[in-house]
Amino acid sequence: MAESAEELARRSRWREAVEKGTVTARLRGRELVVHAAVDVDVPLTVPAGTVHASGRPWRRPPFGEPYAGTASAWHPMQAGHRLRLLVAAE
Repeated sequence: MAESAEELARRSRWREAVEKGTVTARLRGRELVVHAAVDVDVPLTVPAGTVHASGRPWRRPPFGEPYAGTASAWHPMQAGHRLRLLVAAE
């Protein structure tokens, strides 16, 4: 029950952030940039092979967990921070 309550609270915080416009995302070419003005977990599903954009090209960790040919995860965001991903070609 505690895990279910925690998941529902996370989804509620995400929905509130979207409704208030405090989370934005934009795609420029292959780079996806997500910005949060509040602390919130962001649910993302991207093509398999998508990697974090920071760091040296040969050391960029993959994003998320494999799921049905995609990569999916809840990514914790701190207020004012950005997440940059290089989206793999589908």
